[in-house]
Amino acid sequence: SCLLVRAIPVARLVQMAKSASDRRGAQYYLSLLQGCSFREQEGADAARKARAAFLQAAAIRPDTVGLLDLVLSLDVRLREEGAAELHAINILRRRRDSAFANYVLGSIRLGRGQYGDALVYLEAAVSGAKPTAAARNNYAEVLARLGRVAEAEQVARKLAREVPDFVPGLSTLAGILLRNGRAGGAERLVE
Repeated sequence: SCLLVRAIPVARLVQMAKSASDRRGAQYYLSLLQGCSFREQEGADAARKARAAFLQAAAIRPDTVGLLDLVLSLDVRLREEGAAELHAINILRRRRDSAFANYVLGSIRLGRGQYGDALVYLEAAVSGAKPTAAARNNYAEVLARLGRVAEAEQVARKLAREVPDFVPGLSTLAGILLRNGRAGGAERLVE
């Protein structure tokens, strides 16, 4: 995490960089530090620089799976679907239970109309202890599109109760109610 990287004194990084045996370690931490710094800045250019720095660190230490989560979050921030898909697949090869990677891949497949694939990924995304509202919403949406309307309504109603200010969730529930011919229920949601 970026907080841990910042805890390393700069003098120690310089010392590591001067040591031939620890040069790659120093480059790893310097890349992390650079990535964290750019990640906090606004704009697409800073996000691309942060992603490049995290990818460089991941190339030095491919065993550090958390770096790929940072890269994936930047892909999403940049709305680069192709890169997000590749990085999510890479994460899932290492950690099949990654809720975030499953959510991203499920959402991409949902957007493409690949509902069967989307369902598999979104089920995995919501199966953890604290699934995000966005994952739960997309799960309800894919259930509805697969004709599993009762399940979709149940998921969407629970989300609306637990996160009443989450507008996409309310919209999904309203859409499900409308598809079921229950316009009155949908109207009450938007009042």
